[in-house]
Amino acid sequence: MLKRFVTWCLGYVCVIIYGYFPERFLNLCNARKIKLWNVGRTEKGYILSMSVKDYKKLRPIVRKTKTRPWILKKRGLPFVLKRLRPRVGLWAGALLFAALIYGYSQFIWSVEISGQYSHTSVELKKYLKSLEVYPGTRKALLDCTGIEESLRKEYKDIGWVSAEIRGSKMLIRIRETNLAKEKKKEGAPAHLIAPASGEIASVIVRKGTLTVRKGDKVEAGDILINGVVDIVGDNELLLRKEAVEADGDIYLNTWISYHQEYPLKYKRKEYTGKIKKKYTIRCLGYEISFDNPLKSLENWTQYDIIGKRSILYSPVELVTTEYREYRKKDAVYSEKEITQMAKDWFTVYLKELEEKKIKVLDNQVKLTVTADKCIAAGSLYVSEPVQTYRKITDNEWRNIETDEYSRNNN
Repeated sequence: MLKRFVTWCLGYVCVIIYGYFPERFLNLCNARKIKLWNVGRTEKGYILSMSVKDYKKLRPIVRKTKTRPWILKKRGLPFVLKRLRPRVGLWAGALLFAALIYGYSQFIWSVEISGQYSHTSVELKKYLKSLEVYPGTRKALLDCTGIEESLRKEYKDIGWVSAEIRGSKMLIRIRETNLAKEKKKEGAPAHLIAPASGEIASVIVRKGTLTVRKGDKVEAGDILINGVVDIVGDNELLLRKEAVEADGDIYLNTWISYHQEYPLKYKRKEYTGKIKKKYTIRCLGYEISFDNPLKSLENWTQYDIIGKRSILYSPVELVTTEYREYRKKDAVYSEKEITQMAKDWFTVYLKELEEKKIKVLDNQVKLTVTADKCIAAGSLYVSEPVQTYRKITDNEWRNIETDEYSRNNN
């Protein structure tokens, strides 16, 4: 393929050879290392192809063999340029096009950010804009190393960042560090209580008085970590009691119920085949729209909007917006479809529990399909972190103080 392209760039000719000794002509060309291809026999002689450079070497061979070469076709870039030489407007347009491409290639036309979690792309792009990094900035003015250092200084949770110019795009790749979470601000005095009945799976207490152990059975509302703590002096002498916000990690094994119903009848979207398109040209923040279809959609009650953007990053962008009309018709799910839908939604529910650090130990959810709906119901035995608090009221605290001052330690 490459050889063909080089041959085309240098130019070649298709020649017919006729005369007294065409075979001798071919032998002499081979002896003088003149490359021939596409050689074929005709009634008048031989048809073959050769480069322009080799064609100019044929004069002595033609004399010896008493043959005559006749050019049938001229192919290649030199002949194309020769034909186009008089067309000044075409050459001017080509030069202008090349100049525009070169000029546009000196700028970035897109900024892509990946790898961030706690920071949005909008937030990061706003900061990059303050560093003069935005679509339309000259590449020569961009310092990738400086951009990386500025991002790390501005965002302390970004441990690694890479800024790279690739083509007409600025690529920003980020890795956030797992920094320790800020210490929770101390709230009002409260007990940590059981949200439901169950069995204590694990206990870690940081603040407060632990009232249960692993394996204990508890009921909803029972105090697991008491927010009232004893302040003890020398010789285990009780000095006073204080109310604090109970803090600790307690996991409770308990049953939770699950119930969802999915009707078999639904409205199915059916496209009519009618399509309207709107074309928009965007350039440096300005928009020009052609043939606004909204005026011709007055009779359409429902339609989907599908936008297609040009994949090339440049200051000029073509956006095609497609409007597809549809109508809603009554339909019924099959038993297979409705059960699969129920399973999919149940999987989503399990993922939500996992995000809340709730571990499923046993699954007792069953699917039942009736004449008009599918029912997913049952219970899940889970291990969930306890995060339910009950505020220590003023009366409760005052009673505790009264008991303390009356030397009643209970």
